[in-house]
Amino acid sequence: MKNILVGVTGGIAAYKSAGIVSLLKKKGYNVKVVMTENATKIIGPLTLETLSRNRIYVDMWDSNPHYEVEHISLADWADVVLIAPATYNIIGKVANGIADDMLTTVISAVSVRKPVFFALAMNVNMYENPILKENINKLSSFGYRFIDAEEGLLACNYSAKGRMSEPENIVDEIERYSIFSKIKNFDTALKGKKILITSGRTKENIDPVRYLSNNSSGKMGYSLAQAAVDLGAEVTLISGPANLKVPNGLEKFIFVESALEMYEKVDEYFKNTEEIQSEKLLPSERLNNNIEAIKVLKEKKLNGLIVKTVNDDSVEAGKIVQQSPAPNAEAKEGTNVELTVSVGKNKTIVPNLSNVEFEKVEELLKKSNLTLGKVERKYDDKVDENKVISQSINYGDEVEKGTKIDIVVSRGKEDKKVEVPDLIGKTEADAIKALYDSGLAVGRTEKKADSKKAGTVIWQSYGKGVKVDASTKVDIVVSSGKTTKDNVLNLTSYSEADSVTKKYTINEPDKNYLLMVTKNTENGETKLYEKTMVTGGGKLTINIKAKSSEKFNVYVNGELILSGEN
Repeated sequence: MKNILVGVTGGIAAYKSAGIVSLLKKKGYNVKVVMTENATKIIGPLTLETLSRNRIYVDMWDSNPHYEVEHISLADWADVVLIAPATYNIIGKVANGIADDMLTTVISAVSVRKPVFFALAMNVNMYENPILKENINKLSSFGYRFIDAEEGLLACNYSAKGRMSEPENIVDEIERYSIFSKIKNFDTALKGKKILITSGRTKENIDPVRYLSNNSSGKMGYSLAQAAVDLGAEVTLISGPANLKVPNGLEKFIFVESALEMYEKVDEYFKNTEEIQSEKLLPSERLNNNIEAIKVLKEKKLNGLIVKTVNDDSVEAGKIVQQSPAPNAEAKEGTNVELTVSVGKNKTIVPNLSNVEFEKVEELLKKSNLTLGKVERKYDDKVDENKVISQSINYGDEVEKGTKIDIVVSRGKEDKKVEVPDLIGKTEADAIKALYDSGLAVGRTEKKADSKKAGTVIWQSYGKGVKVDASTKVDIVVSSGKTTKDNVLNLTSYSEADSVTKKYTINEPDKNYLLMVTKNTENGETKLYEKTMVTGGGKLTINIKAKSSEKFNVYVNGELILSGEN
Protein backbone atom coordinates (compact mmCIF):
# COMPACT_ATOMS: atom_id res chain seq x y z
CA MET A 1 0.00 0.00 0.00
CA LYS A 2 1.76 3.10 -1.17
CA ASN A 3 -0.76 5.18 -3.15
CA ILE A 4 -3.47 6.92 -1.11
CA LEU A 5 -6.25 9.00 -2.69
CA VAL A 6 -7.75 11.53 -0.26
CA GLY A 7 -11.25 12.84 -0.98
CA VAL A 8 -12.12 16.16 0.70
CA THR A 9 -15.75 17.26 0.99
CA GLY A 10 -17.45 20.48 2.05
CA GLY A 11 -17.68 19.82 5.78
CA ILE A 12 -16.11 22.28 8.20
CA ALA A 13 -13.63 19.56 9.18
CA ALA A 14 -12.10 19.90 5.71
CA TYR A 15 -9.37 22.02 7.31
CA LYS A 16 -8.07 18.84 9.00
CA SER A 17 -7.36 17.31 5.59
CA ALA A 18 -4.14 19.35 5.48
CA GLY A 19 -2.88 17.53 8.58
CA ILE A 20 -3.87 14.15 7.12
CA VAL A 21 -2.06 14.77 3.82
CA SER A 22 1.01 16.09 5.64
CA LEU A 23 1.20 13.02 7.93
CA LEU A 24 0.79 10.59 5.04
CA LYS A 25 3.59 12.29 3.08
CA LYS A 26 5.89 12.22 6.12
CA LYS A 27 5.31 8.46 6.35
CA GLY A 28 6.38 8.02 2.73
CA TYR A 29 3.03 7.52 0.99
CA ASN A 30 2.18 8.86 -2.46
CA VAL A 31 -0.86 11.13 -2.03
CA LYS A 32 -3.31 12.61 -4.52
CA VAL A 33 -6.32 14.73 -3.53
CA VAL A 34 -9.79 15.07 -5.04
CA MET A 35 -11.90 17.95 -3.71
CA THR A 36 -15.55 18.81 -4.10
CA GLU A 37 -16.33 22.35 -5.20
CA ASN A 38 -17.73 23.13 -1.72
CA ALA A 39 -14.52 21.89 -0.09
CA THR A 40 -12.53 24.54 -1.97
CA LYS A 41 -14.55 27.20 -0.14
CA ILE A 42 -13.23 25.94 3.22
CA ILE A 43 -9.61 25.07 2.38
CA GLY A 44 -7.72 26.30 -0.66
CA PRO A 45 -6.56 23.71 -3.24
CA LEU A 46 -3.11 25.35 -3.23
CA THR A 47 -2.57 24.24 0.38
CA LEU A 48 -3.26 20.58 -0.40
CA GLU A 49 -1.36 20.80 -3.70
CA THR A 50 1.72 22.04 -1.84
CA LEU A 51 1.47 19.37 0.87
CA SER A 52 0.74 16.46 -1.50
CA ARG A 53 3.13 17.70 -4.21
CA ASN A 54 0.55 16.68 -6.75
CA ARG A 55 -2.11 18.36 -8.85
CA ILE A 56 -5.48 18.75 -7.12
CA TYR A 57 -8.58 17.39 -8.90
CA VAL A 58 -11.89 19.26 -8.57
CA ASP A 59 -13.71 19.60 -11.88
CA MET A 60 -14.72 16.72 -14.18
CA TRP A 61 -14.35 19.14 -17.09
CA ASP A 62 -10.97 20.60 -16.18
CA SER A 63 -9.48 22.44 -19.17
CA ASN A 64 -5.90 21.60 -18.16
CA PRO A 65 -4.31 19.35 -20.78
CA HIS A 66 -4.68 15.65 -19.96
CA TYR A 67 -4.72 12.50 -22.03
CA GLU A 68 -6.54 9.99 -19.86
CA VAL A 69 -9.98 9.35 -18.38
CA GLU A 70 -9.06 10.86 -15.03
CA HIS A 71 -11.74 9.37 -12.77
CA ILE A 72 -10.76 5.90 -14.02
CA SER A 73 -6.99 6.48 -13.86
CA LEU A 74 -7.26 7.87 -10.30
CA ALA A 75 -9.37 4.89 -9.19
CA ASP A 76 -6.84 2.48 -10.73
CA TRP A 77 -3.88 4.37 -9.23
CA ALA A 78 -5.11 4.33 -5.64
CA ASP A 79 -4.31 1.46 -3.25
CA VAL A 80 -6.53 3.07 -0.57
CA VAL A 81 -9.22 5.76 -0.77
CA LEU A 82 -9.87 7.99 2.27
CA ILE A 83 -12.82 10.39 2.39
CA ALA A 84 -12.14 12.97 5.11
CA PRO A 85 -14.39 14.56 6.12
CA ALA A 86 -17.19 12.15 5.18
CA THR A 87 -20.37 14.20 5.34
CA TYR A 88 -24.01 13.14 5.46
CA ASN A 89 -24.21 14.18 1.81
CA ILE A 90 -21.28 12.14 0.43
CA ILE A 91 -22.37 8.98 2.26
CA GLY A 92 -25.92 9.35 0.93
CA LYS A 93 -24.66 9.84 -2.63
CA VAL A 94 -22.33 6.82 -2.61
CA ALA A 95 -24.87 4.58 -0.89
CA ASN A 96 -27.42 5.35 -3.59
CA GLY A 97 -25.10 5.18 -6.58
CA ILE A 98 -25.01 8.91 -7.35
CA ALA A 99 -21.90 10.07 -9.24
CA ASP A 100 -22.43 13.73 -10.16
CA ASP A 101 -19.00 15.25 -9.51
CA MET A 102 -15.33 14.28 -9.70
CA LEU A 103 -15.14 12.73 -6.20
CA THR A 104 -18.29 10.59 -6.34
CA THR A 105 -17.40 9.49 -9.88
CA VAL A 106 -13.94 8.36 -8.74
CA ILE A 107 -15.42 6.45 -5.78
CA SER A 108 -17.88 4.71 -8.11
CA ALA A 109 -14.96 3.51 -10.25
CA VAL A 110 -12.84 2.13 -7.37
CA SER A 111 -12.52 -1.65 -7.46
CA VAL A 112 -14.48 -3.50 -4.77
CA ARG A 113 -11.19 -5.17 -3.83
CA LYS A 114 -9.70 -1.86 -2.70
CA PRO A 115 -10.44 -0.35 0.73
CA VAL A 116 -12.47 2.86 0.91
CA PHE A 117 -12.49 4.65 4.29
CA PHE A 118 -15.06 7.25 5.37
CA ALA A 119 -13.99 9.49 8.29
CA LEU A 120 -17.37 10.61 9.65
CA ALA A 121 -17.92 14.32 10.47
CA MET A 122 -21.27 16.09 10.91
CA ASN A 123 -23.74 17.62 13.39
CA VAL A 124 -24.98 15.19 16.05
CA ASN A 125 -28.57 15.34 14.77
CA MET A 126 -27.38 14.37 11.31
CA TYR A 127 -25.17 11.69 12.85
CA GLU A 128 -28.15 10.16 14.65
CA ASN A 129 -30.43 10.36 11.60
CA PRO A 130 -31.75 6.85 10.83
CA ILE A 131 -31.23 7.47 7.11
CA LEU A 132 -27.50 7.89 7.75
CA LYS A 133 -27.44 4.69 9.83
CA GLU A 134 -29.19 2.84 7.03
CA ASN A 135 -26.73 4.15 4.42
CA ILE A 136 -23.72 3.23 6.60
CA ASN A 137 -25.06 -0.30 7.12
CA LYS A 138 -25.64 -0.62 3.39
CA LEU A 139 -22.12 0.52 2.51
CA SER A 140 -20.59 -1.63 5.26
CA SER A 141 -22.24 -4.70 3.72
CA PHE A 142 -20.40 -3.89 0.47
CA GLY A 143 -17.02 -3.68 2.26
CA TYR A 144 -16.72 0.10 2.76
CA ARG A 145 -15.02 1.03 6.04
CA PHE A 146 -15.88 3.78 8.52
CA ILE A 147 -13.78 5.76 11.00
CA ASP A 148 -16.19 6.79 13.71
CA ALA A 149 -16.66 10.40 14.78
CA GLU A 150 -15.55 11.58 18.23
CA GLU A 151 -17.37 13.47 20.96
CA GLY A 152 -16.49 17.11 21.56
CA LEU A 153 -17.41 20.70 20.77
CA LEU A 154 -18.78 20.92 17.23
CA ALA A 155 -18.65 23.92 14.91
CA CYS A 156 -22.40 24.40 15.38
CA ASN A 157 -21.70 24.93 19.13
CA TYR A 158 -23.10 21.54 20.12
CA SER A 159 -21.05 19.46 22.51
CA ALA A 160 -21.78 15.97 21.26
CA LYS A 161 -20.65 13.18 18.94
CA GLY A 162 -19.94 14.19 15.36
CA ARG A 163 -16.45 15.67 15.34
CA MET A 164 -14.08 14.08 12.84
CA SER A 165 -11.32 12.00 14.37
CA GLU A 166 -7.90 13.65 14.59
CA PRO A 167 -5.50 13.20 11.65
CA GLU A 168 -3.12 11.04 13.73
CA ASN A 169 -5.94 8.62 14.59
CA ILE A 170 -7.15 8.44 10.98
CA VAL A 171 -3.66 7.69 9.65
CA ASP A 172 -3.14 5.08 12.42
CA GLU A 173 -6.36 3.36 11.35
CA ILE A 174 -5.18 3.16 7.74
CA GLU A 175 -1.76 1.84 8.76
CA ARG A 176 -3.30 -0.81 10.98
CA TYR A 177 -5.41 -1.90 8.05
CA SER A 178 -2.21 -2.13 5.97
CA ILE A 179 -0.74 -4.55 8.54
CA PHE A 180 -3.78 -6.71 9.20
CA SER A 181 -5.07 -6.86 5.62
CA LYS A 182 -2.20 -9.26 4.86
CA ILE A 183 -4.10 -11.83 6.92
CA LYS A 184 -6.81 -13.64 4.98
CA ASN A 185 -10.26 -12.49 6.12
CA PHE A 186 -8.55 -10.50 8.84
CA ASP A 187 -11.56 -8.42 9.82
CA THR A 188 -13.60 -11.53 10.51
CA ALA A 189 -10.78 -13.66 12.01
CA LEU A 190 -12.14 -13.06 15.52
CA LYS A 191 -15.73 -12.28 14.57
CA GLY A 192 -18.16 -13.45 17.23
CA LYS A 193 -15.42 -13.61 19.88
CA LYS A 194 -15.84 -11.63 23.08
CA ILE A 195 -12.49 -10.69 24.56
CA LEU A 196 -11.69 -9.16 27.94
CA ILE A 197 -8.34 -7.40 28.30
CA THR A 198 -6.86 -5.78 31.41
CA SER A 199 -4.18 -3.15 31.10
CA GLY A 200 -2.20 -0.55 32.98
CA ARG A 201 -1.12 -0.10 36.56
CA THR A 202 -3.29 0.21 39.66
CA LYS A 203 -3.05 2.62 42.59
CA GLU A 204 -3.34 1.60 46.23
CA ASN A 205 -3.95 4.67 48.36
CA ILE A 206 -2.05 4.89 51.67
CA ASP A 207 -3.61 8.20 52.61
CA PRO A 208 -5.10 11.16 50.68
CA VAL A 209 -1.62 12.08 49.43
CA ARG A 210 0.48 8.88 49.11
CA TYR A 211 -0.17 5.68 47.17
CA LEU A 212 1.58 2.50 46.01
CA SER A 213 1.82 1.70 42.29
CA ASN A 214 4.19 0.53 39.52
CA ASN A 215 5.53 1.83 36.20
CA SER A 216 3.26 -0.13 33.86
CA SER A 217 2.34 2.07 30.88
CA GLY A 218 -0.56 -0.05 29.64
CA LYS A 219 0.75 0.06 26.04
CA MET A 220 0.73 -3.71 25.59
CA GLY A 221 -2.89 -4.11 26.67
CA TYR A 222 -4.10 -1.14 24.62
CA SER A 223 -2.28 -2.47 21.52
CA LEU A 224 -3.76 -5.95 21.98
CA ALA A 225 -7.23 -4.43 22.40
CA GLN A 226 -6.93 -2.43 19.20
CA ALA A 227 -5.58 -5.45 17.32
CA ALA A 228 -8.44 -7.63 18.53
CA VAL A 229 -10.99 -5.00 17.44
CA ASP A 230 -9.35 -4.78 14.02
CA LEU A 231 -9.63 -8.56 13.70
CA GLY A 232 -13.39 -8.41 14.32
CA ALA A 233 -13.69 -9.19 18.05
CA GLU A 234 -16.00 -7.55 20.57
CA VAL A 235 -13.49 -6.19 23.08
CA THR A 236 -13.90 -4.97 26.64
CA LEU A 237 -10.86 -3.14 27.98
CA ILE A 238 -10.46 -2.62 31.72
CA SER A 239 -7.72 -0.09 32.34
CA GLY A 240 -5.96 1.37 35.30
CA PRO A 241 -4.48 4.90 35.09
CA ALA A 242 -2.78 5.28 31.71
CA ASN A 243 -1.93 8.29 29.59
CA LEU A 244 -2.97 6.60 26.34
CA LYS A 245 -5.54 7.07 23.62
CA VAL A 246 -8.51 4.76 24.08
CA PRO A 247 -8.58 2.23 21.19
CA ASN A 248 -11.23 2.73 18.52
CA GLY A 249 -14.18 0.38 18.21
CA LEU A 250 -14.25 -1.03 21.76
CA GLU A 251 -17.42 -2.68 22.98
CA LYS A 252 -16.74 -1.25 26.47
CA PHE A 253 -13.99 0.78 28.08
CA ILE A 254 -13.87 0.65 31.89
CA PHE A 255 -11.57 2.80 33.99
CA VAL A 256 -10.46 1.63 37.45
CA GLU A 257 -7.84 2.72 39.97
CA SER A 258 -7.33 0.05 42.61
CA ALA A 259 -6.54 -3.63 42.30
CA LEU A 260 -9.84 -4.40 44.04
CA GLU A 261 -11.78 -2.39 41.45
CA MET A 262 -9.87 -4.25 38.71
CA TYR A 263 -10.79 -7.61 40.28
CA GLU A 264 -14.48 -6.70 40.65
CA LYS A 265 -14.79 -5.53 37.03
CA VAL A 266 -12.96 -8.57 35.68
CA ASP A 267 -15.25 -10.83 37.72
CA GLU A 268 -18.29 -8.95 36.38
CA TYR A 269 -17.39 -9.18 32.73
CA PHE A 270 -15.38 -12.41 32.56
CA LYS A 271 -18.43 -14.66 32.23
CA ASN A 272 -19.29 -12.95 28.92
CA THR A 273 -15.84 -13.46 27.32
CA GLU A 274 -13.94 -16.25 25.62
CA GLU A 275 -10.37 -17.33 26.23
CA ILE A 276 -8.02 -16.63 23.33
CA GLN A 277 -4.29 -16.93 22.89
CA SER A 278 -2.60 -13.62 22.28
CA GLU A 279 -0.36 -15.03 19.53
CA LYS A 280 -3.47 -15.49 17.41
CA LEU A 281 -3.98 -11.77 17.30
CA LEU A 282 -1.03 -11.20 14.98
CA PRO A 283 0.94 -13.41 12.57
CA SER A 284 4.29 -14.57 13.97
CA GLU A 285 6.27 -12.90 11.17
CA ARG A 286 4.94 -9.49 12.30
CA LEU A 287 7.71 -9.34 14.84
CA ASN A 288 10.63 -9.93 12.55
CA ASN A 289 9.87 -9.56 8.87
CA ASN A 290 11.56 -6.77 6.98
CA ILE A 291 8.53 -4.47 6.81
CA GLU A 292 7.77 -4.72 10.51
CA ALA A 293 11.45 -4.44 11.42
CA ILE A 294 11.70 -1.11 9.61
CA LYS A 295 8.50 0.06 11.29
CA VAL A 296 9.76 -0.90 14.77
CA LEU A 297 13.06 0.87 14.12
CA LYS A 298 11.21 3.93 12.92
CA GLU A 299 9.18 4.03 16.13
CA LYS A 300 12.50 4.06 18.03
CA LYS A 301 13.71 6.93 15.82
CA LEU A 302 16.23 4.70 14.02
CA ASN A 303 16.63 4.19 10.28
CA GLY A 304 16.16 0.66 8.96
CA LEU A 305 18.10 0.03 5.75
CA ILE A 306 17.89 -3.20 3.73
CA VAL A 307 21.47 -3.41 2.49
CA LYS A 308 21.52 -7.00 1.29
CA THR A 309 19.28 -9.93 0.46
CA VAL A 310 20.59 -13.46 0.81
CA ASN A 311 19.43 -17.00 0.12
CA ASP A 312 19.09 -18.87 3.38
CA ASP A 313 17.55 -22.33 3.64
CA SER A 314 17.05 -21.97 7.38
CA VAL A 315 15.38 -18.52 7.43
CA GLU A 316 11.95 -17.92 5.96
CA ALA A 317 11.80 -15.46 3.08
CA GLY A 318 11.18 -11.88 4.22
CA LYS A 319 12.65 -12.35 7.72
CA ILE A 320 15.77 -10.71 9.09
CA VAL A 321 18.95 -12.79 8.92
CA GLN A 322 21.34 -10.27 10.43
CA GLN A 323 21.43 -6.69 11.70
CA SER A 324 24.11 -4.13 12.47
CA PRO A 325 24.31 -2.76 15.18
CA ALA A 326 23.41 -6.02 16.94
CA PRO A 327 20.22 -6.44 19.01
CA ASN A 328 20.23 -4.64 22.40
CA ALA A 329 23.17 -2.46 21.40
CA GLU A 330 22.99 1.20 22.37
CA ALA A 331 22.49 3.66 19.55
CA LYS A 332 21.75 7.35 19.13
CA GLU A 333 18.58 8.61 17.49
CA GLY A 334 18.87 8.62 13.70
CA THR A 335 21.38 5.74 13.60
CA ASN A 336 21.23 3.60 10.45
CA VAL A 337 20.48 -0.05 11.24
CA GLU A 338 21.63 -2.23 8.35
CA LEU A 339 19.42 -5.26 7.73
CA THR A 340 20.16 -8.46 5.82
CA VAL A 341 16.92 -10.06 4.62
CA SER A 342 16.39 -13.69 3.66
CA VAL A 343 14.80 -14.39 0.27
CA GLY A 344 14.52 -18.12 0.93
CA LYS A 345 16.05 -20.76 -1.29
CA ASN A 346 15.58 -19.19 -4.70
CA LYS A 347 13.70 -15.98 -4.14
CA THR A 348 14.65 -12.32 -4.41
CA ILE A 349 12.96 -9.03 -3.65
CA VAL A 350 12.09 -6.65 -6.49
CA PRO A 351 13.86 -3.30 -6.08
CA ASN A 352 12.21 0.08 -6.51
CA LEU A 353 12.87 1.29 -10.07
CA SER A 354 10.59 4.33 -9.97
CA ASN A 355 12.37 7.50 -11.17
CA VAL A 356 15.61 5.57 -11.68
CA GLU A 357 17.76 6.57 -14.68
CA PHE A 358 17.33 3.99 -17.45
CA GLU A 359 21.11 3.41 -17.66
CA LYS A 360 21.15 2.30 -14.00
CA VAL A 361 18.21 -0.14 -14.21
CA GLU A 362 20.10 -3.23 -15.40
CA GLU A 363 22.76 -2.80 -12.72
CA LEU A 364 20.10 -2.46 -10.02
CA LEU A 365 18.23 -5.54 -11.27
CA LYS A 366 21.45 -7.54 -11.46
CA LYS A 367 22.16 -6.91 -7.78
CA SER A 368 18.78 -8.53 -7.02
CA ASN A 369 19.42 -11.43 -9.46
CA LEU A 370 16.77 -10.17 -11.86
CA THR A 371 16.86 -9.36 -15.57
CA LEU A 372 15.48 -6.55 -17.68
CA GLY A 373 12.47 -7.48 -19.80
CA LYS A 374 10.56 -5.32 -22.28
CA VAL A 375 11.24 -1.60 -22.34
CA GLU A 376 8.39 0.68 -23.40
CA ARG A 377 8.85 4.39 -23.86
CA LYS A 378 6.04 6.93 -23.59
CA TYR A 379 5.56 10.62 -22.92
CA ASP A 380 4.94 11.71 -19.33
CA ASP A 381 4.44 15.24 -18.02
CA LYS A 382 5.56 14.39 -14.47
CA VAL A 383 8.52 12.01 -14.89
CA ASP A 384 11.76 13.37 -16.35
CA GLU A 385 13.01 12.06 -19.67
CA ASN A 386 14.90 8.72 -19.55
CA LYS A 387 13.62 7.87 -16.03
CA VAL A 388 11.41 4.88 -15.15
CA ILE A 389 7.68 5.57 -14.91
CA SER A 390 6.49 2.12 -13.83
CA GLN A 391 7.58 -1.52 -13.50
CA SER A 392 5.68 -4.74 -14.26
CA ILE A 393 6.22 -6.21 -10.77
CA ASN A 394 5.76 -4.05 -7.68
CA TYR A 395 8.61 -2.93 -5.47
CA GLY A 396 9.05 -5.23 -2.48
CA ASP A 397 7.37 -8.27 -4.10
CA GLU A 398 9.09 -11.63 -3.75
CA VAL A 399 9.85 -13.40 -7.04
CA GLU A 400 11.99 -16.19 -8.48
CA LYS A 401 15.57 -15.30 -9.33
CA GLY A 402 16.04 -14.48 -13.00
CA THR A 403 12.51 -13.06 -13.35
CA LYS A 404 12.19 -10.48 -16.12
CA ILE A 405 10.99 -7.05 -15.06
CA ASP A 406 9.33 -4.97 -17.78
CA ILE A 407 9.56 -1.20 -17.44
CA VAL A 408 8.05 1.93 -18.94
CA VAL A 409 10.55 4.76 -19.49
CA SER A 410 9.61 8.41 -19.86
CA ARG A 411 10.18 10.27 -23.12
CA GLY A 412 9.69 13.49 -21.17
CA LYS A 413 6.95 15.98 -21.86
CA GLU A 414 5.29 15.48 -25.23
CA ASP A 415 5.77 18.21 -27.85
CA LYS A 416 2.15 18.98 -28.47
CA LYS A 417 2.93 21.13 -31.57
CA VAL A 418 1.95 19.65 -34.94
CA GLU A 419 3.10 20.56 -38.46
CA VAL A 420 0.66 22.13 -40.91
CA PRO A 421 0.41 19.97 -44.07
CA ASP A 422 0.63 21.34 -47.64
CA LEU A 423 -2.96 21.93 -48.75
CA ILE A 424 -2.33 23.91 -51.99
CA GLY A 425 -3.63 22.01 -55.01
CA LYS A 426 -5.63 19.49 -52.95
CA THR A 427 -9.38 19.17 -53.31
CA GLU A 428 -11.39 20.71 -50.52
CA ALA A 429 -12.32 17.24 -49.19
CA ASP A 430 -8.71 16.02 -49.26
CA ALA A 431 -7.52 19.22 -47.55
CA ILE A 432 -10.03 18.79 -44.71
CA LYS A 433 -8.98 15.14 -44.26
CA ALA A 434 -5.29 16.14 -44.22
CA LEU A 435 -5.99 18.70 -41.48
CA TYR A 436 -7.88 16.21 -39.29
CA ASP A 437 -5.25 13.52 -39.82
CA SER A 438 -2.64 16.02 -38.58
CA GLY A 439 -4.63 16.85 -35.44
CA LEU A 440 -5.81 20.22 -36.79
CA ALA A 441 -9.22 21.68 -37.56
CA VAL A 442 -10.81 23.51 -40.48
CA GLY A 443 -11.42 27.21 -39.94
CA ARG A 444 -13.12 29.56 -42.44
CA THR A 445 -13.54 28.30 -45.99
CA GLU A 446 -13.92 30.88 -48.79
CA LYS A 447 -14.55 30.54 -52.52
CA LYS A 448 -12.64 32.73 -55.00
CA ALA A 449 -12.35 32.88 -58.76
CA ASP A 450 -9.06 31.51 -59.99
CA SER A 451 -7.52 29.85 -63.00
CA LYS A 452 -6.94 26.71 -60.89
CA LYS A 453 -9.49 23.92 -61.21
CA ALA A 454 -12.69 24.61 -59.32
CA GLY A 455 -12.74 22.91 -55.89
CA THR A 456 -8.97 23.00 -55.32
CA VAL A 457 -7.27 24.89 -52.50
CA ILE A 458 -5.38 27.99 -53.66
CA TRP A 459 -4.48 29.51 -50.23
CA GLN A 460 -4.04 28.43 -46.55
CA SER A 461 -3.69 30.64 -43.46
CA TYR A 462 -0.65 28.71 -42.12
CA GLY A 463 2.09 27.71 -44.51
CA LYS A 464 3.33 24.16 -45.07
CA GLY A 465 5.56 22.87 -42.21
CA VAL A 466 4.64 25.62 -39.73
CA LYS A 467 4.29 24.17 -36.16
CA VAL A 468 1.10 25.10 -34.33
CA ASP A 469 -0.88 23.82 -31.34
CA ALA A 470 -3.02 20.73 -31.85
CA SER A 471 -6.63 21.50 -32.88
CA THR A 472 -5.61 24.90 -34.35
CA LYS A 473 -8.07 26.06 -37.02
CA VAL A 474 -6.61 26.58 -40.50
CA ASP A 475 -8.49 28.85 -42.92
CA ILE A 476 -8.50 27.95 -46.62
CA VAL A 477 -9.52 29.57 -49.93
CA VAL A 478 -10.92 27.26 -52.57
CA SER A 479 -10.98 28.06 -56.28
CA SER A 480 -14.39 28.55 -57.85
CA GLY A 481 -12.82 28.37 -61.32
CA LYS A 482 -12.43 31.04 -64.02
CA THR A 483 -15.02 33.79 -64.48
CA THR A 484 -15.80 35.94 -67.49
CA LYS A 485 -17.35 38.66 -65.47
CA ASP A 486 -16.37 42.07 -66.79
CA ASN A 487 -14.70 44.60 -64.55
CA VAL A 488 -15.29 48.36 -64.61
CA LEU A 489 -12.78 50.91 -63.30
CA ASN A 490 -13.97 54.48 -62.72
CA LEU A 491 -11.37 57.26 -62.41
CA THR A 492 -11.76 61.01 -61.94
CA SER A 493 -9.08 63.34 -63.25
CA TYR A 494 -11.05 66.61 -63.31
CA SER A 495 -14.45 67.51 -61.97
CA GLU A 496 -15.28 70.90 -63.50
CA ALA A 497 -18.43 71.46 -65.42
CA ASP A 498 -16.79 71.12 -68.82
CA SER A 499 -15.47 67.63 -68.05
CA VAL A 500 -16.37 64.60 -70.15
CA THR A 501 -16.12 60.84 -69.53
CA LYS A 502 -13.59 58.96 -71.62
CA LYS A 503 -13.83 55.18 -71.98
CA TYR A 504 -11.03 52.69 -72.62
CA THR A 505 -11.53 48.94 -73.04
CA ILE A 506 -9.01 46.09 -72.54
CA ASN A 507 -10.18 42.80 -73.99
CA GLU A 508 -9.10 39.46 -72.46
CA PRO A 509 -6.29 40.69 -70.27
CA ASP A 510 -4.10 38.26 -68.31
CA LYS A 511 -5.42 36.77 -65.08
CA ASN A 512 -3.02 38.75 -62.94
CA TYR A 513 -1.52 41.97 -64.20
CA LEU A 514 -0.31 45.38 -63.16
CA LEU A 515 -2.51 48.16 -64.50
CA MET A 516 -1.19 51.74 -64.59
CA VAL A 517 -2.97 54.87 -66.01
CA THR A 518 -1.02 58.13 -66.49
CA LYS A 519 -1.94 61.65 -67.66
CA ASN A 520 0.22 63.72 -70.03
CA THR A 521 1.34 67.07 -68.60
CA GLU A 522 3.87 69.75 -69.51
CA ASN A 523 6.39 68.08 -67.20
CA GLY A 524 5.82 64.59 -68.55
CA GLU A 525 3.51 61.84 -67.32
CA THR A 526 1.67 62.02 -64.02
CA LYS A 527 0.54 58.68 -62.49
CA LEU A 528 -3.21 58.63 -62.00
CA TYR A 529 -3.76 54.97 -61.02
CA GLU A 530 -1.67 51.84 -60.35
CA LYS A 531 -2.87 48.48 -59.05
CA THR A 532 -2.51 44.74 -59.53
CA MET A 533 -5.73 43.46 -61.08
CA VAL A 534 -7.42 40.07 -61.25
CA THR A 535 -10.06 39.82 -63.97
CA GLY A 536 -10.38 36.08 -64.45
CA GLY A 537 -10.34 36.44 -68.19
CA GLY A 538 -13.08 39.08 -68.50
CA LYS A 539 -13.12 42.50 -70.09
CA LEU A 540 -11.92 45.62 -68.32
CA THR A 541 -13.57 48.98 -69.04
CA ILE A 542 -11.84 52.13 -67.75
CA ASN A 543 -14.04 55.23 -67.39
CA ILE A 544 -12.13 58.50 -66.81
CA LYS A 545 -13.90 61.77 -66.02
CA ALA A 546 -11.64 64.55 -67.34
CA LYS A 547 -11.34 67.68 -69.46
CA SER A 548 -11.83 67.05 -73.12
CA SER A 549 -8.29 68.27 -73.87
CA GLU A 550 -6.52 65.91 -71.47
CA LYS A 551 -4.62 62.88 -72.82
CA PHE A 552 -4.04 59.57 -71.05
CA ASN A 553 -1.76 56.50 -71.37
CA VAL A 554 -2.68 52.93 -70.27
CA TYR A 555 0.04 50.34 -69.27
CA VAL A 556 -0.45 46.61 -68.62
CA ASN A 557 2.45 44.81 -66.92
CA GLY A 558 4.68 47.75 -67.92
CA GLU A 559 3.66 47.57 -71.60
CA LEU A 560 2.03 50.68 -73.15
CA ILE A 561 -1.18 49.51 -74.80
CA LEU A 562 -2.98 52.86 -75.23
CA SER A 563 -0.97 56.05 -75.86
CA GLY A 564 -1.97 59.70 -75.86
CA GLU A 565 -5.62 58.98 -76.06
CA ASN A 566 -8.07 61.80 -75.48
